[in-house]
Amino acid sequence: MDHNRQFTRPLLMRITDHGAAFVELLASRAEHDPPLAGHMLAALDDLHRAFPDLTADGIARPITAQK
Repeated sequence: MDHNRQFTRPLLMRITDHGAAFVELLASRAEHDPPLAGHMLAALDDLHRAFPDLTADGIARPITAQK
């Protein structure tokens, strides 16, 4: 079994309804764990590159051309 099947997918499935609480716990841990903080900041950079139109509520909005 690969890492995705053993860790990533089960993790995402378990935090689906508790994403905000999970992120808050990670952020609290990152205050005392510089490598974790670095990974979280890198992930945020990746998120903003992948979804430059991400709103404050975390929902990507389609960009529609104005006529």
